[in-house]
Amino acid sequence: MLISDAHRLLLVHVQKTGGSTASYALARALPDARTIPGHGGGGKHAPLGRILRHHPELDPYLVAGFVRNPWARLVSWFRMIERRATVPGRLERNAFWVGVSERYPTFEAFVEEAHTEFDRLGRPQVGYLSTPAREADFVGRTETLDVDLRALFDLLGLPPHEVPPGQRNAGPATDYRRYYTPRTRDLVGARFAADVERFDYSF
Repeated sequence: MLISDAHRLLLVHVQKTGGSTASYALARALPDARTIPGHGGGGKHAPLGRILRHHPELDPYLVAGFVRNPWARLVSWFRMIERRATVPGRLERNAFWVGVSERYPTFEAFVEEAHTEFDRLGRPQVGYLSTPAREADFVGRTETLDVDLRALFDLLGLPPHEVPPGQRNAGPATDYRRYYTPRTRDLVGARFAADVERFDYSF
């Protein structure tokens, strides 16, 4: 999450969608950029509904966020935890990473079972970017991150801002489809049907 009161912007950070890259670029361009700590409805990945319940004064702001193909998103999430497990002491910093690494060590288990323990793995992205009374005003996509970031900067009246390569989310190095069996493909499609329909994604 990132807020600019001067530009009346609320960026909702959906996990594994390029939100860190977007936040980094916007924070460099907006001197007043701030976040809300984890208590009081904040937190890096707080959904729009929780933010507005605790901070209704942000409702008139331009709400922006980024989404990603749900099949690619889960592969990226799993591979991130795999990579961090290879660094001594890295997993211990995060209970979610530890839980996934220890109890769902294969991608099949991660897809089929981990969401029952970790709600975030089963929450559609539309659940982060909408409430019954409010939807995000701008939704970009990981797949077109550079183009959509430029569009958001234009919308805010900001000059173009380049993101250093080291701040970009690399994503999976290989085709996400190769991680899936027909069963896990269909499970993800059903679990994130709202995202597939709303954002017109396909396997």
